[in-house]
Amino acid sequence: MSVKVRVLVVSKYSMIRKFLRTLISASADMEVVGEAESTLAAIQKYRQLHPDVVIGEADGDPTSLNDAATFTEELPDARVVVLTTVTDPGFVRSMLAAGITGYVLKQSNETEVISAIRYAYQRRKFLDPGLVDSLAYVMIGGKKTAEQQPTRPVLSKREEEVLKALVQGYTNSEIASSLQLSTKTVETYRARIYSKLKIHSRADLFRYAVALGLISVHDLSHKT
Repeated sequence: MSVKVRVLVVSKYSMIRKFLRTLISASADMEVVGEAESTLAAIQKYRQLHPDVVIGEADGDPTSLNDAATFTEELPDARVVVLTTVTDPGFVRSMLAAGITGYVLKQSNETEVISAIRYAYQRRKFLDPGLVDSLAYVMIGGKKTAEQQPTRPVLSKREEEVLKALVQGYTNSEIASSLQLSTKTVETYRARIYSKLKIHSRADLFRYAVALGLISVHDLSHKT
């Protein structure tokens, strides 16, 4: 009897988990060995079940990127496939950098999901064919139209300045001095940024800034 690819399904929605279980179980070479509703639960299940592939969702917000990074940091050998509606090249690049093996668009057909799982099992990267145009456009230097821009909370010019300084490692007092503001004002900007982006740590802030191209390696080299 041939060995089946053992898959762990992760989603906070029971309907999505049920759909994936049905889809995966219909493939003769695969089986679902477990389900989880959160990243923490998925880490625990992974350690218990040792699946070959993990498949979950990514909403495109900083939390999704942080969850992906957390999972792959905790389980560096894990092969992870994500389902998402996000086509922004910056987010795709950041997810791959976080250690994701497969990236599948929810608007694609079921065959792509199964292919991504098989690729991941073989330790091969998989990118949804629907991403080819957007990724190629960026690679040749094209600019995205307003309709193509990723949806994200709007930060003021001053908030983006504070954000960039924070991810470069500057303290509140250093930022205040540089921008000619009071430390209290910087703290207010910082709290407002965290609230708008729905994040809770500097690590989350860094991942968000990199994912959306708000900072670059050049920016990070300024802090000594």
